[in-house]
Amino acid sequence: TFPPKLVEICMIAGCPKKGFLLDPFMGSGTVGLVAVRQDRKYIGIELNEEYCKLAEERIESEGKISNEKQEDRI
Repeated sequence: TFPPKLVEICMIAGCPKKGFLLDPFMGSGTVGLVAVRQDRKYIGIELNEEYCKLAEERIESEGKISNEKQEDRI
């Protein structure tokens, strides 16, 4: 686990908007969550089914909240 801000800094520096990210060790989905928030696409790979479910739920719930806040600012 690492802070989303760390992912965000690297993502913005190395991946254009609408670009793709590959996370070969998805875990709880931090990279996917930040990708959704920053208008990037991602592919996450995780062997542990429990983490896959956790990541999917986290990205769906927190990503929607973040997107709604961004739409309010537009």
